[in-house]
Amino acid sequence: MEKKHQLYKTLDNPLRVIFWSIDEFVLMVIPLMIGFMMASPFILLSGIFLKIVCSKFKKKFPVLKHMIYWYLPTRRLRKQKIIKNLPSSHIREFML
Repeated sequence: MEKKHQLYKTLDNPLRVIFWSIDEFVLMVIPLMIGFMMASPFILLSGIFLKIVCSKFKKKFPVLKHMIYWYLPTRRLRKQKIIKNLPSSHIREFML
């Protein structure tokens, strides 16, 4: 039997770690870990600064995430296993 429709539960809910989205968490944790290993307070503070800038940028330009989804090839993102459950952007009708 051929699949004619794809059903997705969540298109807009990003994966979360504690209460941060994955991109905010990575931007904050990687510099924090490097700062702890090198005992550098500047790198520690840069991780916190990057997280704040990223969250403000996401609130200011929420459309950017959607534009990236619609105009960049999703096939490459799935092949590289960057995003596992990303629906194809050429499918324009979704049934909820």
